[in-house]
Amino acid sequence: NSILSNLNVNLNKGQLTCLVGKNGIGKSTLLRSIAGVQPVLDGEILVNKMPLHTISHMDLAKLISLVLTDRIFAGNLTVEELVAFGRFPYTNWLGNLTHEDIEKINWAIEITGTEEIKSSSINEISDGQFQKALIARALAQDGDIMILDEPTGGHDPVQIREVRGLLRDFAD
Repeated sequence: NSILSNLNVNLNKGQLTCLVGKNGIGKSTLLRSIAGVQPVLDGEILVNKMPLHTISHMDLAKLISLVLTDRIFAGNLTVEELVAFGRFPYTNWLGNLTHEDIEKINWAIEITGTEEIKSSSINEISDGQFQKALIARALAQDGDIMILDEPTGGHDPVQIREVRGLLRDFAD
């Protein structure tokens, strides 16, 4: 049962685009498919004019950063460590961070306003702070495309305003 067919969308760097619709119609499925996290149900997705299925996972991770709604439960991982995971596509097989990686991590933490919680366990921060940490990780990943699935879902009005402002500022 298709909601849309013959959909053709061009998304450009620096452009903030929102996908809006009722719950359960496939928005998250579409976003996950675009990011290469799950198979495309039908049709073809092109990233930089290249078919998605021809791009290696590592190269795709350098092009697209993804922020999902799922809460991560990873022991005592700190916010700073979570943000550092955004640099994984650029590190060697040991995961060693370069000076440039550390600069990107620090920049992402600063721009998202998460400096004061960077040493906190991700299990001890609020949902709003966690969302900002995930956005910081996506910024540190430094891809051309950032996909966020419900970045303000379940947040209070102040948190929603903060996240929207952050995304608007970054897109400009």
